[in-house]
Amino acid sequence: MFNSVYEDMRQMFRSGHMINRLIIINVVMFILLHIGAIVVGMSSTTTHEVAHNLVTEYFAISRDLWFDITHPWVIITHMFTHQGFLHILFNLLWLYWFGIIVGDLIGDKHILPLYILGGLAGALVYFIVAQWLYPEGSIAIGASAAVMSTAVAAASINPDHNMRLLLLGNIRIKYIVLALLIFDIIAISNQTNAGGHFAHLGGAFFGWFYIKMLNEGQDLSIGINGTIESITNFFRKKPQKSPLRVVKKEKVFTTSKDQKQKKNKNMKVVQSDQEKLDAILDKISTSGMDSLSAEEKEFLQNLSKN
Repeated sequence: MFNSVYEDMRQMFRSGHMINRLIIINVVMFILLHIGAIVVGMSSTTTHEVAHNLVTEYFAISRDLWFDITHPWVIITHMFTHQGFLHILFNLLWLYWFGIIVGDLIGDKHILPLYILGGLAGALVYFIVAQWLYPEGSIAIGASAAVMSTAVAAASINPDHNMRLLLLGNIRIKYIVLALLIFDIIAISNQTNAGGHFAHLGGAFFGWFYIKMLNEGQDLSIGINGTIESITNFFRKKPQKSPLRVVKKEKVFTTSKDQKQKKNKNMKVVQSDQEKLDAILDKISTSGMDSLSAEEKEFLQNLSKN
């Protein structure tokens, strides 16, 4: 069973849309973090929640610049790290719904740049506001900023696109995205995870900026896609070249007598053919083409091919 699931996931990752790949990476990361928390919890007296926090902070971006510098991978890993089941569930659902729209409208190649750059924009905004919001220190995790980047991009491309929501029916995505932005603003005013919601707004701004630049002819996806392709090509196995095979060729020595005999033989053949050709041409001039035998016609055909 596990082998079958693994093969399905592998096939989906290789041949599926970028949205599917991002979802798989987030789910795998979520599972590995909980496995790590279990291992840490079993090796100490801490609870699972404390152990999970200990593991998570090594993949989260921090307001502490020195921590981020000494743990540079957090710049990327924080946007693939989630705390609870509902956290990852709603992020991935929104990512899938809005990501499919973006992929259908402007192409699958824009999904990853929107996700990565939107997540980075959100991380930058979080880092700035966290300096005065959380003087005692804090960390940020989650794909929410990247998801908001994708959502605003979808609404900027086609604001009147309808999305069917449970119990609500078809709603144009411009109103859905507007509701999400208003929710972030209200959460900031209520000091409910204000740093995280500032990050959402940072990602949202980048989603709008990305489409604005694309409409002006500047494709921001080129840098990210080119970097990813270079990294992939570096780790991809290069085809092994077959070893060179040396073939020894024996040299045949001929004497001047042999060469003379071969030359004379070739001259005789040419003279014989010429005589035969003259005879056939004489026959044609006196009796016509129909008087030629099958052998003589074949001789003319062969001669014309040479």
